[in-house]
Amino acid sequence: MTVVLLSCITAVTVVAQSSDHCLTEEIYQRQLGSNPALKELRDAAFKLAMRMKDDPSEQGNAVKYIPLVFHIMHEGKGENISKAQILDQVRILNEDFRRLNADTVNTPGPFKPLGSDTQIEFRLAQIDPNGNCTDGIVRVFTPLTNGADDAVKALSYWDADKYLNFWVVKTIYNFTGSGGTIIGYAYYPGTAPNGADGVIIRSDHIGSIGTAVGANDNGRVSAHEIGHYLDLAHVWGDSFCGDDFVADTPTSAGPNYGCAIFPRITCSNGPDGDMFSNYMDYSNGSCQNIFTHGQKSRMDATFLIYRDNLISPSNHISTGIFNLPSACTMVPEFYANVTSICAGGTIDFSDASWNGTATVRNWSFPGGNPSSSTAQNPIITYPTPGLYDVILNVGNAAGNVSSTRSGYITVLASSGDVNTSYYESFENTGIPTGFEVINEGGAGFESTVGAAATGVSSFKVDNFTFNMSGTRDIFYTPTFDFSQILQPQITFKVAHAGVTGSSTDNLRVSVSPDCGESWSIRYNKTGSALNTAPPTNSPFVPIATEWRTENVILPTSLFFANKPNVRFRFEYSYVDGNNLYIDDINIIGLTGIENNFRSAGIIYPNPGNGKGVLKLNTALKSDSKINVFNSLGEVVFKSNVFPKGISEIPLDLNLAPGMYYIRILNKDYSTPIKLIIKND
Repeated sequence: MTVVLLSCITAVTVVAQSSDHCLTEEIYQRQLGSNPALKELRDAAFKLAMRMKDDPSEQGNAVKYIPLVFHIMHEGKGENISKAQILDQVRILNEDFRRLNADTVNTPGPFKPLGSDTQIEFRLAQIDPNGNCTDGIVRVFTPLTNGADDAVKALSYWDADKYLNFWVVKTIYNFTGSGGTIIGYAYYPGTAPNGADGVIIRSDHIGSIGTAVGANDNGRVSAHEIGHYLDLAHVWGDSFCGDDFVADTPTSAGPNYGCAIFPRITCSNGPDGDMFSNYMDYSNGSCQNIFTHGQKSRMDATFLIYRDNLISPSNHISTGIFNLPSACTMVPEFYANVTSICAGGTIDFSDASWNGTATVRNWSFPGGNPSSSTAQNPIITYPTPGLYDVILNVGNAAGNVSSTRSGYITVLASSGDVNTSYYESFENTGIPTGFEVINEGGAGFESTVGAAATGVSSFKVDNFTFNMSGTRDIFYTPTFDFSQILQPQITFKVAHAGVTGSSTDNLRVSVSPDCGESWSIRYNKTGSALNTAPPTNSPFVPIATEWRTENVILPTSLFFANKPNVRFRFEYSYVDGNNLYIDDINIIGLTGIENNFRSAGIIYPNPGNGKGVLKLNTALKSDSKINVFNSLGEVVFKSNVFPKGISEIPLDLNLAPGMYYIRILNKDYSTPIKLIIKND
């Protein structure tokens, strides 16, 4: 992740938290080493602002209108905020920047004369960069809304010379190491990397309604971040008693949190003390209510140096911000609460179409009951196993448009495909039977030759070469009938390395007891805990010693045992890491029915004392090993290699009396053979 110059504000409480802070000045000072011209540019803005403050002829008197576009990055949940919440945020911005907000009465008396109408207003764009009709809101379904950083901006970005880009996300990645919760950041003018200029804010801090209820900031996070976007620093200058380069904001020792009591005196700034009600402090938004005349001058200077086209009349025409509202061709979009269920289950659908308000809505649900609907959020039952399409047609005065998702809904039989223990070594090319691979971009999981824990192949996802940081790769196993399994267990082998020692790739294994409708995470490793090899700045290919066996026990208390349709999900999240390999997925369990297995052979004598012979139905087709598992699924014995061609394997197992399972480790046999060792 590349960060050039970043400003941010963090979640606040009534007690100051030193771990929650912005690194604006620290990053800025670090950037000066490689780009000294940044200081010259910012000094020029400061000098111009001072001249404009002192010379009435240079003060900006016309209202400056800024075109806005909101890019809503979401996963179909609460972060996909409503248009009403966005309009509420625009209202708050216009009131705060024009000093029309009702709570100006709360500005401490000595500071009221300093309160400024900044003569800045915001309008949602009505023409997009391609000349098409828009309501100024774009919605993008992406997991990058979680722990978001500049990478999410590449998914939707409009020319920053024409629009102020607002990215709305679920959470923001905290690269500071402080552990604080970041709720927004913006770049100073002239410092943003290509494609990154604008403001990024958490969805639950946009406006004052919807998901923002209870945030206690009254939609003021946006005013704070736009302040940075227009070259305002924090009022404490990002250092103890620092300088924010604005003459009429008092020097203060540091950020204020919560709602301070006037006067709050620091840095010998009595009798009036800190201007904790300023939008560029860290006070609760409910206590913020003022930009000063000096801050207005600095923002005016910014428009002359950096963002002149943004507020130009020609840009207002090209972005359509003064056009009368019109109906735009909608973008049809929909989501389901789950996409995989058992036959007879129900699914909740939601119409998430955007770029307007639908006056016509028609759903089609092949295989569903009902098979059609005009409701905004219909509930559909699927009685028969299969893959089913979903079609949504929406429209308004601009016309009707449709979206079809082929095979969107998976309906599984009530009983799983596999009713015995299971072993997958990925020795065959392609995707194994019953597997489902989900690829969010770049490379997905696929069988690869040349890296394997056993045999010659494994399941690999190539992150080093193809995948973008922040994406996920997922695969699902076949479904299993555990109706006769008392204590199931899954083991697998993994190999992974980071590019650096700080790589934070994550692998999670989840299990669903109901055809994929709900999931429980049973394995979760990140960074160094996941790695099986040292970091490498070249494509990782594991050697034999760089594989690790992982055991995932599924407690009966979680009701995975005795379930007729169980599925496993392997989910890998890539964050600047390297290639990941999976091999030898092995699912076993203690069965409650005698002779449940379709055996690969017999053991005699059985029961016995551990000494005997394993007689195979057919001779080994390849070199093999055997593992012996106890009733808990723990490996208690591993053999040496037996060469191909033999049909009898001698046993000499020094094990305590009990019930065990013997598994032959090669691609030919996937079912264990039960062995009972009795007392002599």
